[in-house]
Amino acid sequence: MHIDHVRENNLIDQKRTSVLFTDLYFFNGEICDQTGLPRRVQVRLRCSMRSGTHMNMLTMYLEEPAVCEYRFTVESALFCMVLKEVDEFGIPMTSLQQIIEMMNEEEDRYKEKQRRMTEERDEREARKTAGGGGK
Repeated sequence: MHIDHVRENNLIDQKRTSVLFTDLYFFNGEICDQTGLPRRVQVRLRCSMRSGTHMNMLTMYLEEPAVCEYRFTVESALFCMVLKEVDEFGIPMTSLQQIIEMMNEEEDRYKEKQRRMTEERDEREARKTAGGGGK
């Protein structure tokens, strides 16, 4: 359905290989009581480049631009890596296994950074205590 929608609406981007966001389209949901039509949703995966954003953090929000038509946006630093390689339909080429590996590597880097910060703090406190900076 997503690929058909992209083709029908001329949304194909042959030159696009890396993006900050991509939209995925889902159709034929439950019938909407107000319109009598199937519900539709656009899922936007967005690269979050806010400083200090941890890989496991994400922001989500839901909009209803028209009755029974929804836009669900998910922002995460993880998507910056996932969206490095997309096809002409905007579908990420990264496999689930690659995503898991990237998350594990990022978590390892985060833990290492926390460990170094703790060691540096402990060393400063030890120097302060040894130098009579206690009281």
